[in-house]
Amino acid sequence: MIAADFLREGEYRFSLTAASHGSELAQMSATLSLDNTVLNVYTWHGESEKSELSREKEVRGKMHYLKFYFSQGGLELDSLRIQLLREIDKPFF
Repeated sequence: MIAADFLREGEYRFSLTAASHGSELAQMSATLSLDNTVLNVYTWHGESEKSELSREKEVRGKMHYLKFYFSQGGLELDSLRIQLLREIDKPFF
């Protein structure tokens, strides 16, 4: 779990880079959540080199937490990158 202090409200891209070290037929899933909301379920297939999977999500508010969960061994997480795509100017009502 990671505490995140978002400086700006806006649309963000959440990118995970990982490699799986399972058998050829293995499917390794991982879930990335923002607070209690699932952002995306990422799936790597078989034995793979490092690959990046991304998802865009609008983030409102300042303080959040990120949780990365995977239930199997054999998944090697390389990086988690968070990138601001566009800033939100007006509050949502």
